[in-house]
Amino acid sequence: MKMKDFGPGFPEWTELGQDGGLDPLGMQRPIEAIYQSLLPGISTITLRFRYYSFFVWMLEVYARDQGNTDPVSFRAFQRRCETLFALIAARGSTELGVAGIDWAQKQLNDVPNDPETIIDFSIGADPDTDVDQRYLRNKGGAFGGIYATRMFEMGLITLGDDRNPIAVCTNRALPLAEAFAVEIGELGTAFLRCVKGGTVTLADLDRMAPMQPSEILAGSAEHRLLVQILLGQVEPRRVCRRLICLSYAAMPDVSRAA
Repeated sequence: MKMKDFGPGFPEWTELGQDGGLDPLGMQRPIEAIYQSLLPGISTITLRFRYYSFFVWMLEVYARDQGNTDPVSFRAFQRRCETLFALIAARGSTELGVAGIDWAQKQLNDVPNDPETIIDFSIGADPDTDVDQRYLRNKGGAFGGIYATRMFEMGLITLGDDRNPIAVCTNRALPLAEAFAVEIGELGTAFLRCVKGGTVTLADLDRMAPMQPSEILAGSAEHRLLVQILLGQVEPRRVCRRLICLSYAAMPDVSRAA
């Protein structure tokens, strides 16, 4: 494409490329800098309130039940959790702002609407599968690519490093993880069973509908804690030693976080 020459003093534009961005010139950045200084956990791509409670619950479950510090193992678990969460959100009335929702809608549209229909989401969750088959192109998923840094700024998690590569919850996050677990009750067991197997039936998705992002109950402990955390109304963060011990106690070659 030949660019028009406007003469000296005008910007030298490159050829036209992708034009689907929402803010191609970065004009929103000054606004973001202001509101992120007031609400560190919020950005233009952290779109759903419940991801914060869902992810701290996911991290605690992983530390408690698996305790494997191999990043490959954690990413496989994390991406399956996100993929199943997207399928739950896409079943029934579709939720917006959920990572992988387009992929999930396609999976549901391509199968018979029978309660016993089984959806195998293990391939879509696999970070090494063909990019066109992934629920999300970014191998880090929604947690690694979007929410982890925000949750760190909010004091909910520690970010992994070379010695302890898996993010863990701080003491600030534990009440929220527990509140989410209480809200979903026995659905948490069903969710983790499906994550482990990499498959889910439509009946399971219907049963797990209360886990959808819009199903936060106003006035519940989960709702109250989310508001307090986002507004900075909780105690300073500390790393939760209980979770670190669960994750690393059996691995003497791994240094524990302070």
